[in-house]
Amino acid sequence: MVSAVLPDVLHSQHLPLVERLMSLPARPSFSRPLAALAAALMSLAPAVMEAQNANPRFGRWLLKSDAPAPASNVMTYEPFGASGMKVTIEAVNARGDTTRWWYTTEFDGRDMPVTGNAGQTHAAVRAVSPLVNEIVNKQNARVTQRLTNVLSPDHDTIAVIYMREDTIGTTTAVTFATYLRMAAAMKSNLTSIDLTGTWQVSGVSPRGPVASTLRLTQSAASLLGDIQIDQVGSSKLTGTVSGDTVRFTFPLTMQGAPGEVRVIGMLQGRDSMVGTIVLPEPMGSYPFTATRRASGS
Repeated sequence: MVSAVLPDVLHSQHLPLVERLMSLPARPSFSRPLAALAAALMSLAPAVMEAQNANPRFGRWLLKSDAPAPASNVMTYEPFGASGMKVTIEAVNARGDTTRWWYTTEFDGRDMPVTGNAGQTHAAVRAVSPLVNEIVNKQNARVTQRLTNVLSPDHDTIAVIYMREDTIGTTTAVTFATYLRMAAAMKSNLTSIDLTGTWQVSGVSPRGPVASTLRLTQSAASLLGDIQIDQVGSSKLTGTVSGDTVRFTFPLTMQGAPGEVRVIGMLQGRDSMVGTIVLPEPMGSYPFTATRRASGS
């Protein structure tokens, strides 16, 4: 009886309950069995968490694509319950519009509700092997797509075959996609990016919206350039690039006091960046987004 309820009891939100059970005052009628059960649950919790973390799919995956920024597609796999997985897809189109949908699965082939996707109501995932999953997408009760999701032996690449079906079950199209684990994708795709060019930067500082024009010249891991801040002025900058991380500084005089602004950015693709601008004390900091202008514009 105990083993049948362990997965539900061991969800993270129930662990404080287990701790409370262990701290209950002793009562002759049930204190020993209760304490033994609580001890057993606590001893098994690390094993359940280890089993969750062992799934090699867990993490964020970036669709390999030649589409220019801001278009992107990121698939996130994370633990759900004792042995399941939550799947979240976040897609950005060429106009910058973002859609996000998600579902959960226990890898048992059951139809599970999909949230946030107008064209899909359910998804059923079945584990064929440790590296292969079969996925059936449905709109209400009708199958719309069958997917084969294959994880590479090094756990850094996912290949997906999409087979679309019509209303009578005939396959009408077959497409393919490759997702790279975000860490590996950044390493392979972003370390070769040359940031040289003109970037449009926008953010909301503690004093309101700020728009800037950033001109960068990259040589190996070094950055030189200047930044033109609307209604403030321009400054020369120096910085470095390491993998997908961009850092640079520039001087800025505010209210007659000289200071230094620090910028830390994270590349999101060849032509897009997000990060934080740290103003001189005590001005604080604020997030920013930057997009590289197309050549000649």
